[in-house]
Amino acid sequence: MVERLPVHGAAHGFLAGRSIKSNAAVHAGATTIVKVDLKDFFPTVTYARVRGVFRKAGYREQVATLLALLCTEAPRRVLEIDGKTHYLALGPRCLPQGAPTSPGLTNTLCQRLDRRLVGLAKKYGWRYTRYADDLTFSLPATHQGPPRLGALLGGVAMIAAGEGFVVHPDKTRVSRAGGRQQVTGLVVNGEQGPRVARETKRQIRAALHNLARGKPLQEGETLSRIAGFIAYIQMSEPELGKRLRAQLAAL
Repeated sequence: MVERLPVHGAAHGFLAGRSIKSNAAVHAGATTIVKVDLKDFFPTVTYARVRGVFRKAGYREQVATLLALLCTEAPRRVLEIDGKTHYLALGPRCLPQGAPTSPGLTNTLCQRLDRRLVGLAKKYGWRYTRYADDLTFSLPATHQGPPRLGALLGGVAMIAAGEGFVVHPDKTRVSRAGGRQQVTGLVVNGEQGPRVARETKRQIRAALHNLARGKPLQEGETLSRIAGFIAYIQMSEPELGKRLRAQLAAL
């Protein structure tokens, strides 16, 4: 149901055929990358907004109300009074973080946000994508003229507020081409394309080397965790991931 709702092309999170890699690839070869975080993203999406999504999707009022109730919950505190358990609501119903329906609903709800931010980015020569609550803007190396970074960030805050969201004041990051640039965890500097950070690959190689020599895994390390990291590497660097997977299988 939720996965069939429409989304904007700038959204890359929790969608078939899109991923952290497709999100990062948009921003390769940039002189400047800006990352902006939306504060309290899921709790900001209240029951009324979710109900509006279902109504706009064509559901009748009663059905939209029921679906919105199923997809939201009120933050609550559990209290024990005189041996009885009570649940105290601490706020309005909203999307719970971690629920399988929450990402799809926010993607649909953010269509106008994404459309407006794409327009803002294009106005100043930037590119834009969104992965859940992470907004990324990048200035291509081919851009001519001033970057207008201040105007961009001011516009982002204004548009976010107009769409019912708040930019987190402490989580805006600017990275230049001279240093490491990462988007949704992947390095995008240079011409190699999005890839896992060198330190992570070095750690996995070291773990495989130690296993081959009969040494025990470090505290907190497991074979499942190593396999997970190898799958993560294979997503962006298929050949390297395939070699690492073969090494793990041989052990």
